[in-house]
Amino acid sequence: MGPTAGTTGADGRLSDAVRLSRLRDTGMLGHPPYPSLDRLAHAAAHQLRAARAVVSLVGADDRTVAGQSGPPPEHTFCRLVVDSDAPLLVCDARTDERVAGHPAVAGGIIAYAGFPVRSPDGYPLGAFGVLDNRPRDWEPRELLLIEDLAAAAESEIALRASEHEQAATVRRLRGMLDNAPDAHVAVDAYGVVTGWNAAAERLFGYPAGEAEGRPVADLIIPDRFASAHAAGLARMHSGGMSTLVGKRVELCARKRDGAEFPIEMSLLQHDGGFHAFLHDISDRRTGQRQLEHERAFLQALLDSLDTGVGACDEDGRLTLFNQALRDIHGCSARELPPDDWPRAYDLYHPDGRTPLRPDEVPLARAYAGERVDHAELMIAPPGQSARRFTVNARPLETPDGHRLGAVVAMHDITEQRQAEVFREVLLAVARGLADAHSAGEAADCTVAAVCAGLEWALGEFWQVNGDRIDRVGSWAAPGHAVPDRPAHVRWGEGLAGHIWAGDSELWLPEVLDDPRTVLRAAQVRAAGLHSAIGVPVRSDDRVLGVLLFFTAVPQEPDPDVLDLLDGVCAHLGRHMERRRAEDLALELARVKDELVGMVSHELRNPLSAIRSYSETLLDDPQLSDEQRNLAEVIDRRSTHMQHLVDDLLDLARLEAGQLHIDPQPLSAARLIRETLQAQEPAAQAKGLTVTAGVPRHLPVLADPVRLRQVLDNLVSNAVKYTPDGGAVTVTARLAGDVVIEVADTGIGVPADEYDRLFERFFRASNAVRQGTKGTGLGLAITKAIVDAHGGRITAAPAAGADAGSVFTVVLPASHD
Repeated sequence: MGPTAGTTGADGRLSDAVRLSRLRDTGMLGHPPYPSLDRLAHAAAHQLRAARAVVSLVGADDRTVAGQSGPPPEHTFCRLVVDSDAPLLVCDARTDERVAGHPAVAGGIIAYAGFPVRSPDGYPLGAFGVLDNRPRDWEPRELLLIEDLAAAAESEIALRASEHEQAATVRRLRGMLDNAPDAHVAVDAYGVVTGWNAAAERLFGYPAGEAEGRPVADLIIPDRFASAHAAGLARMHSGGMSTLVGKRVELCARKRDGAEFPIEMSLLQHDGGFHAFLHDISDRRTGQRQLEHERAFLQALLDSLDTGVGACDEDGRLTLFNQALRDIHGCSARELPPDDWPRAYDLYHPDGRTPLRPDEVPLARAYAGERVDHAELMIAPPGQSARRFTVNARPLETPDGHRLGAVVAMHDITEQRQAEVFREVLLAVARGLADAHSAGEAADCTVAAVCAGLEWALGEFWQVNGDRIDRVGSWAAPGHAVPDRPAHVRWGEGLAGHIWAGDSELWLPEVLDDPRTVLRAAQVRAAGLHSAIGVPVRSDDRVLGVLLFFTAVPQEPDPDVLDLLDGVCAHLGRHMERRRAEDLALELARVKDELVGMVSHELRNPLSAIRSYSETLLDDPQLSDEQRNLAEVIDRRSTHMQHLVDDLLDLARLEAGQLHIDPQPLSAARLIRETLQAQEPAAQAKGLTVTAGVPRHLPVLADPVRLRQVLDNLVSNAVKYTPDGGAVTVTARLAGDVVIEVADTGIGVPADEYDRLFERFFRASNAVRQGTKGTGLGLAITKAIVDAHGGRITAAPAAGADAGSVFTVVLPASHD
């Protein structure tokens, strides 16, 4: 009796999931009876002289007859056998309470002997039963025969289940191979194809039926590789192993149309044959070529950059220098540990003297995960000029954070930084010269700006003074001052005198090597000075002085630095000449003002006496007509000269701030009308049309005497310079301020001369050519008066006219 599986009763064992799984694994459900099981059933019925025998497979709700002898009954007691997992013997079903009411009894089954048919692991799958339509007592030998036949049925069912499993396995394997993306080609020891899946059909173009049974060399191996294939088969026949087994190799294969293409093959050796799994790598090869092209393009692109680019891999090894970086360092990337990078590549801090530590190298910082932006460093190979770089560096990481290495980009900013320094030096010099009030201040600021910008130790300015040159300005960095420096030297003496005499630049990389420093050699050595640079300061062909500098470290001659110093000398030379010219101009202005003042005062008294005498003569009734006419000429000329002297005195007092202005609220309209009335005779004499557009009340804050003087000057000029028959227009308005305009249709002013109309003694060129008399003082005085009121005056061509001018005066309005 086999083991019981599951529970019994209430169909518990019949519904057991494991039992039903074993039943399905036989593959016999739903199939017609099997001949082998039919023979076992026939043997049982024949040997026991029974009406029928049946082999039943019992499911949860149904039954399959797997073998039979005689007509299969509609109902049997096999479910009871399976449910109890034990033999069932019924001698007379009509009287046996175990099967009372069972539908098999109604179907004519009177006697029954059934034994369980089990799976190899003991689960009841069905029953082997012998049925009779009459009562009978089952003898032991009969039961042994049925039990043996049931065991034979178990073996047969197990064999069927094994075949079913093998078939299923084959189908699964075939399905896997047919659905595999890679081609599968199986060949025997002689190279004949024994397996060819659907992927192989698609890949090579041969259907499986056509490929199987043919030598694989005739199908997919190019002719040039046929001998190598044959040699491999021969080696295997002689007991060797294929050199390709267990490897993934790339080969060339051939399609049905003869086209060759690359494949990747994995080869397994089994049972004297081979299984090859083949994959078309045309796309991969294309991708590889594309990748190689992109790498070449990237390398060419990197090499075309003027920025140095380098990289290290995930192990911190230098793997890439582009051409610019190779040029910078004079070598390619070398597999050096990061600790050796500063020494191997001459990396220094921005001061150019302090070597970088390994952990300060930007690429090493990026490799450690830091993002480096705009770091500065110097590369200073021994015996070569140092170069300054700004550096950016980044870690290289995958999206999931895996570190691939780091990359660095180096921009050479040596010339840019030098240009910035030079520009700052020139700006500092210009700013200092602009603020300087003396030659000494100018010299001090100049040498200080140059030394600070170029990091030089000592600077001096020597100014030519007759037959000697004097040190008038100096600056020294701490620890580099030279005591007891001479205050002046002769022509050709010392460095300053030598540069003055030679009128040319001088650059001594080591000043102590030159005998011209003998004046203070010991002091120069004690101050730690090395190079000396001197340039003359010129004005045209004349040397005004010498700029002399010393450095704390030896420096080779640099043409760019000499160009900078030439520019500084030009600034300083122009400043010295400008100061000299300004001093001369001030002196001339002072002399001129004194002359004008003196002349005005000296003329005023005689003119007053002349006018007094002329008025007395004119009052004498005894004068003849000729004498009276001469007296009137004297009176007119003296009056004109008196006005000229008054104008000169007024202008002098206004410019000196000594003319008193007493602004007060008044009506500008009244003053305008009075001015026009005063000029009416002169206008009528020339036939001029005088038009006024003035409101009744025009409140202005002004000195009435001086405002009347402004109006008289403007209106009298308009009348004087307007030809006969012309027009003069005076308008006024209140627009926040008081605006007064005097326009005429006169001879006008050349466009490029309007800006000079208010200068002293200036007269328009066309007025001079036409012989119109004037002193050039009226408008200068007018502007001085308007400025003193806090107003403004402008002149412009008259709008819409071929000639003529318009003068506009703006004065503060009165709000009282």
